[in-house]
Amino acid sequence: MKHCWIRRDNTEEVLAVFLGWGADGRCLSQMPVAPCDVIAFYDYADFHTEVDLSWSMGVFNAEYFLSANGITPRNLTAIAGTGRCIDDAEGLAVSVVDATYNNVSAPSLRKFAMRMCGGREGYVASMPMLSERDAENQKNELGAIMQRYAHRDNVATLTWDKAYITSSDLIFMPENQRRYWQNRAKKIIEIDCPHFPFLVIRSCSKMYRTISSCSFFGGSGICIARASSL
Repeated sequence: MKHCWIRRDNTEEVLAVFLGWGADGRCLSQMPVAPCDVIAFYDYADFHTEVDLSWSMGVFNAEYFLSANGITPRNLTAIAGTGRCIDDAEGLAVSVVDATYNNVSAPSLRKFAMRMCGGREGYVASMPMLSERDAENQKNELGAIMQRYAHRDNVATLTWDKAYITSSDLIFMPENQRRYWQNRAKKIIEIDCPHFPFLVIRSCSKMYRTISSCSFFGGSGICIARASSL
């Protein structure tokens, strides 16, 4: 697992942002200035890092990480994902994930990014925040995530405080998100947002404040943890 510091001024707390498959620190390049230090984690081909806090992508990987390390956060907030990240009824369709892995290439990743951003207009607006990682690197990461999910027997299912369902999502189907979160989140909020949430987060000050104050924020594309041990 790789990481990069977005802001490092030795503040008391650190906002740890766990990005999604294929992402890198560019996702945060257009975000408002956070009230504390910010570190971004990405490339989850393995869990090795010299930083104290490590994690993998999304809601499932948040549960995987928390279960493995015995961590109980203050609160949990999710967006655009579920704890069953590869599941026909409550996650990404198995056939879609398999096809994505078997056909990873630079052109296919551009098509994926366009769908992730909700179409060409969102894609163009999001380009400064999109990953610059190459296709082979992203394929290796996806393969590792698929293997991790296949051996998930000891992963605890958590109750999340908030779940943001992205109703314009072309990657993680909204109906699957609704089905999963029905009895697993204390509060469910639907937002008109594609799978890539950073443009909406940047433009919505209320949502940004919610994310900035949470302990863990996870989705198929993003997770944020507030901690004092990094």
